[in-house]
Amino acid sequence: MCEVKKEHTRVKNIVRKTTIGVSFLIGATFCAVGAQTEVAYTYTGNNFTTIIGSTYSTSDRVSGELTFSTPLGDSLTFQVVTPVSFSFTDGDQTFTQNSSLSTDLISVSTGSNGDITNWFIDVGTGTEAVLTEDHGSVFDEGQQSTTDRGVLNNDAGTWIMSAGAPSSAPEPSAVVLLGLGLAGLAALKRRA
Repeated sequence: MCEVKKEHTRVKNIVRKTTIGVSFLIGATFCAVGAQTEVAYTYTGNNFTTIIGSTYSTSDRVSGELTFSTPLGDSLTFQVVTPVSFSFTDGDQTFTQNSSLSTDLISVSTGSNGDITNWFIDVGTGTEAVLTEDHGSVFDEGQQSTTDRGVLNNDAGTWIMSAGAPSSAPEPSAVVLLGLGLAGLAALKRRA
């Protein structure tokens, strides 16, 4: 009878160690999944060359950023995209996803490595807008009204892609599982 009890205790210990190990692995997996990185695409245009009105100067330019939860796909062909966030400025005004916009059209094409190769971006409130395009036409424009604009034709700016900080913290349940797994492993190590 004593041998049966010892075997039962040995099997219980194996099951407990396996359960703790599996909990640790599941927790670590959830933590890794929760730490996705956002990807930013930053546009830098060249200085305006044509000035209409008095708001803009030849030192103003269009610049901006699109942020996505994952990188853009490879070889996209002029797709309308919805970034997590965006911000575009013409040196005088800035429009973001939180602005009251009447227009926020963002379309891109990408190369074989996911970099933006062609684009059409128009964000604004109607008469006030920031535009940049390298799809058919090539231009950047800041516009306060039809008679107050800064324009650059036939000289596309550049895009740079960069990964940012983690976009979200691990789920609380994943942290609990990881903690339980670590505590169980520590307890097993103490017994050994």
